[in-house]
Amino acid sequence: KHWTVVTAPNVPASPTSPFVIGAGDSVKFYFQYTSPDTKELECDDDSLLLTTCREFTFASLHACNKKPAIAATDATFECARIDSAGYHGDTVSSPVVAVVNTGNDTLTVSGITLIGLSPADVTQNPTFDFTIASPLPTVQQPWKIVPGDTQFVQVNAHPHHSGQRSAALVITDDASINRSDTALLTACGMPPDINSVEEKSTMLE
Repeated sequence: KHWTVVTAPNVPASPTSPFVIGAGDSVKFYFQYTSPDTKELECDDDSLLLTTCREFTFASLHACNKKPAIAATDATFECARIDSAGYHGDTVSSPVVAVVNTGNDTLTVSGITLIGLSPADVTQNPTFDFTIASPLPTVQQPWKIVPGDTQFVQVNAHPHHSGQRSAALVITDDASINRSDTALLTACGMPPDINSVEEKSTMLE
């Protein structure tokens, strides 16, 4: 329904049936694709059938409307020693979070927000356990990501309590398809090594 064969009086034009192709000769067909009026990314396939003594497909058509789409990767941190008396804990860096434009038009990212998921203390203040180390986009200075390109976000984890710590980066964008516009962050805290604490306390004395 979105494909038409371009014929006269348009120029260039496709031949109209019936037509004859001489030995060693060729003809050209021209097509027009009218993209659907939708906010979603849509691709349309069609085929051109040729009828001689039999009917067979001799051309396959494929086109999509121009829309951005987004996919963000999650980040899992290694476990880190938590803060304790005489021990200031570990800070670990994640593999960078990748924000990818998987569509076919420019993706605009106007903000990234860190939110806490669990447990309750992370929900109340996720910056105690996770920090964003990269400059982030804003409404005034958004990221413009061309199709197939990627922007990266560096995140650090510094668990303050034992157990799993979970947060997320929520991305504000104009994508027509959100394959994933939220990057999950997972870290775990471990009690400090007793010998390390005693050694640090001795040095302070």
